[in-house]
Amino acid sequence: MLLRHFPILLLLITAAPATAQVEHELNPPEARWGIHVSTLDGREILNRNADKRFQPASIVKLITTAGAFYTQPDPRIPDPTFATTIRIEHRTDAGPPDIAIVGGGDPLLADDPECPDNCLSQLADIIVGNGVTAVTDIIGDDTLFPDQRFADGWSIEDLKFAFATATSALTVNENVLNIDVTGGDGPGAPVIATWAETDDLMNLSVDATTVQGYRDHLRIARLPNEDTMRIHGEFGDRARPVELTIGIDDPAEHAARRLARLLAERGVLIHGIPRARHRQPVIADEPDMRDLMQNDPTPPRSTTLRRPNSQELARQLPAPLIDVIEITNKESHNLFAELLLRRIGLAYGGSGSIGDGVDRLDEMLAAAGASPDSHDLADGAGLSIYNRVSPRAMTQLLIWANQQPWYATWRDTLPVGGVDGSLEYRFRRGALQGNIFAKTGSLSGVRSLAGYMTAASGQTLAFTVIVNDVPSAARSPIGSIDALLADIAAAN
Repeated sequence: MLLRHFPILLLLITAAPATAQVEHELNPPEARWGIHVSTLDGREILNRNADKRFQPASIVKLITTAGAFYTQPDPRIPDPTFATTIRIEHRTDAGPPDIAIVGGGDPLLADDPECPDNCLSQLADIIVGNGVTAVTDIIGDDTLFPDQRFADGWSIEDLKFAFATATSALTVNENVLNIDVTGGDGPGAPVIATWAETDDLMNLSVDATTVQGYRDHLRIARLPNEDTMRIHGEFGDRARPVELTIGIDDPAEHAARRLARLLAERGVLIHGIPRARHRQPVIADEPDMRDLMQNDPTPPRSTTLRRPNSQELARQLPAPLIDVIEITNKESHNLFAELLLRRIGLAYGGSGSIGDGVDRLDEMLAAAGASPDSHDLADGAGLSIYNRVSPRAMTQLLIWANQQPWYATWRDTLPVGGVDGSLEYRFRRGALQGNIFAKTGSLSGVRSLAGYMTAASGQTLAFTVIVNDVPSAARSPIGSIDALLADIAAAN
């Protein structure tokens, strides 16, 4: 489709103090632009729709990761409170005990033959080492948080993809499965698709044909709660093999299946089934409803769902929270951001719900000086279509964060222009290479960038740029965003 041509929208940038002026075009002009740039002492350099509310996309992760520093102990030290544990649960019947793997919200637990540490196989070895030879059920317990696997406002068509996989306190392999795909013997032959090692936890249906050439026109389909992944389309006989990464619906059950397989490989007899144990959300999980309740508003805790006659067999310490925060920001990892939000939701006696997490973030934004009307949050990753924030509120958070004792550690987790993370291939030339530390955001029709940059004078500027309603046929605004920020830095 040919791009339509629009008149150029010019933005006048005035330096502070007003020593230079530059004109900059905002492209595409028919999109809705929100911009706020300020010095760290609060002197405003640029304001375009700074008090309007925009859909922010993944710059929400700035709020979430700052919230982790705001509510959690020193993130550089592993917190044993959030360890993954193995419990043996004795049954009331005459059968062998159940084994429960209890999630602590650690997103880095892995099931991989080459796993060096924080491995599910290490837990399986400890179970066998404790003399367990037979069990009934293998239980995947993710009751640390209420069973809110997807936030309100997530698009149903995204749930099959890795970037929108389910959130669970019991996470293994980042709650994704991988499928290896190659072309068949020649044009007309079926495409060959197989699960990656240890990932055959779901049915696979392939209705794709090998064609001549290098094309890769494959599509995946799976309905929510369906246990079959379908692949259809065409794949070239000369195309390179690809790996498809997909999301799952019930991470706790998948973790139980993985542990059951590891135990079976070690000779343990399993008489029952792998299954999940969830904590169903209740009205007391929502902070805005507790004051209205006539009954006890205290949210239930995960321990109330466990059998009283159970003992801990093993404990796997989580990685330091700073590792999770860095991956969240550098790689824009949605699952990690959602797990951070649930963990924030446990602070100060909360239930670990999305609502409690958002409440803590609202408190932090208020401390930063943001107006209550400037934002509404529905998740921690920025995927929800219900998220709204003004550019000014984001910049206020950035200025406030700069005054906190944890600022330097937090800023080091942000992508660096032209160097790493989601900014590795942006700002690779010019003065901002290595001098801009910012979080990117991208959704359909949305592009955003917020963070810090070093201006020509040496001072640090805090900025937020959010572009909404970008037409699908229009040029991406990323080039215009980057050029705008370079001009502002040069003029100041």
